[in-house]
Amino acid sequence: MQGLVERHQDYVFPIDQSLTLPAAMAAPEVFNFQLDPDAPFELRSLAARVPYDANGTQYGLQHVLMSYSDEQNNFTSDFPIPLFCQMAYFGQAGNPIPRYPGLRYSASGVMRIQIQNVGPNPLTGLQLFFRGVKVFKPGEITSYTYPQKVRRPPLSYVYSLARPNSSIQGLAVTDSRLNQIWQSDPDCDFVVRGGQAGIPSRALLVNILTAYEVFFTFRDESGKPYSNAPVHADVMFGRGSVAFQPGSLPVYPCGPAPTQIAPIGPGPSLPGLFYPEIYVPRNHHLIYDVYRNDSAYVGAQTTDYYPVTLIGMKVWPA
Repeated sequence: MQGLVERHQDYVFPIDQSLTLPAAMAAPEVFNFQLDPDAPFELRSLAARVPYDANGTQYGLQHVLMSYSDEQNNFTSDFPIPLFCQMAYFGQAGNPIPRYPGLRYSASGVMRIQIQNVGPNPLTGLQLFFRGVKVFKPGEITSYTYPQKVRRPPLSYVYSLARPNSSIQGLAVTDSRLNQIWQSDPDCDFVVRGGQAGIPSRALLVNILTAYEVFFTFRDESGKPYSNAPVHADVMFGRGSVAFQPGSLPVYPCGPAPTQIAPIGPGPSLPGLFYPEIYVPRNHHLIYDVYRNDSAYVGAQTTDYYPVTLIGMKVWPA
């Protein structure tokens, strides 16, 4: 709507990976999910994941069915639908399933979610990601945008989030890096439009994942977060490759048999997107937290997590 300010927002349900679904559920379980009180929310895309297993895959995710409602309790389908029918690669690796038109919820609105596991094994740690925008009235929130004039054409550009080498170095098996600062250069503004993070494809091709459960929270310079909880790197960013099934090559399940097909498209050419873009004036900054919890994985060790990049455009105000 004209005159309103849209701000990127990720809602994570549940926020603590505590959800366990019994095997072969005869009926879906229904949850009420209340949104933040500060602003209305417009849902524009979806993603889902479970923690990686010992094989470095998310096997079992293909057996999950889900549906959700607007805040008037009108569901978007008459019965829960398999996640793999709703979103390519479960919305990960730069592939959140778009929803158009967006679904609007008022501040403190409640979404009802139906979830069912039809697989043969219990599934622990399912998280759903409802991606979209919070909508503010002018003046309710600080929001930067383009200058009226620029002194040279904007330039496509990639920043290392963790300078100088795009690597978060020495990330322990269980680690929290809070209140990290990324700052734009002093000569120009920067527009954040997307990002890439995660172990590159050459590591996955030999079935090596040196970091599994890595999450990010981004906040503006006032400390206001862009999510209600940390978001896994596979959902927030693109990824060098995708692996949802055991084996040396990245494949993902597309049915309860399961059938396996190789992903087409994810990778360096398909970054995770921030929408709307985040405009950062020169010498201003973003704050981010990084969390890693790989204590459940045999052989996990301290590692450098890479690459971590912000992708967008440099802007030179006149």
